Amino acid sequence: MTTVKMRERLRKQEFEAEMAEIFRGAEAEINKVAREKEAAERQEEQKEARWEAEMNQIYVATEKEIQKIERAAVAERRAVQQAIEKARKAAEVQCRKREREQAKQEKDAATTVRKVARLASQNVETPTGVLGDISNT
Repeated sequence: MTTVKMRERLRKQEFEAEMAEIFRGAEAEINKVAREKEAAERQEEQKEARWEAEMNQIYVATEKEIQKIERAAVAERRAVQQAIEKARKAAEVQCRKREREQAKQEKDAATTVRKVARLASQNVETPTGVLGDISNT
């Protein structure tokens, strides 16, 4: 082999060695960037998972609070309805009581009128005079 060919061969080998080194460096950089990208994606996924968990907790807590408020509102409406019903029944009882008292008074008044009329027809003497005697009036 001649010196020129050997030099060419040596230069070719050196070039190939440099190219291989460049490729290895580039490949290492590509792998490094890929690992960093994967790590960033994992972090982002974890961040999203934490955010979703927080939102879910907030949603559950909110739903529980809404249900609690709704139950309280239903209980309050029920209590108001019961109070209204109780007041209505009490008013009905009071009204019936007044009606009975009025009926009794009317009955007593009618009885008194009948007694006075009977006594008047009999000309019965009373402390104020004789019933049936028109002259005292």
